[in-house]
Amino acid sequence: MPQGVTQSTESNMQKFALPAVIITPLLVLLGCQSVELVPGKTVELHYNHVANIDGGIRFKTAVPLSPPLTSANEVIVKWPNEFWAVFVICSLEVPGLDNNTFAYDRTKFYVEYAGKTYGVLQQPFSVITDTENDIGPQDTSAIDRAIVNTVGVGPSTQIFGQGFFPALNYRIAIYISNPDAADKVLTLRYAGHPAILRRRGQTPMTVPGYTPDSPPLPESCRAS
Repeated sequence: MPQGVTQSTESNMQKFALPAVIITPLLVLLGCQSVELVPGKTVELHYNHVANIDGGIRFKTAVPLSPPLTSANEVIVKWPNEFWAVFVICSLEVPGLDNNTFAYDRTKFYVEYAGKTYGVLQQPFSVITDTENDIGPQDTSAIDRAIVNTVGVGPSTQIFGQGFFPALNYRIAIYISNPDAADKVLTLRYAGHPAILRRRGQTPMTVPGYTPDSPPLPESCRAS
């Protein structure tokens, strides 16, 4: 570590340590998010918050549920003004150092709002079916897959090597159970890998429920 040294003719040599500069890992503040940056490892992603789906999502085909439930044609919000925040992952860049790769995983995206974290639909009893049955822990994965099949675009997982990957346009949806967030442009984050996520300047549209026959959701990103 660098040190500054002074010497006095009236005293012994004294050493004073200069402030340390930590190169790795490095914490920076991105908006309100503290991000751990690891040189050669940190991935940069650009995204748009393109839409909020109110009400419910009707599936392309009925989803079988665990007995005594039969099947679900639609999943709906449990309380008024809860919604699905829909994001499009525009592009990502994997730095070209140390044979770096990035394991993209849809389930690792999340939103923090008012002290609570929202991610993949894993919380039991957060939504209900069109017949007002609660979705318990045994059926959340099946419902999550049905939501992905209805409104999602792109793979759930993918390995990226070094380089820049433009125009991915992968679409994901995150259920937000706080109605106060409905008029906010939300910040997307990623768990499990050093990453900077930069939001492009798009205001989300409001969709009053979604069915396979609804007008298409945005599938591409606008310029910053």
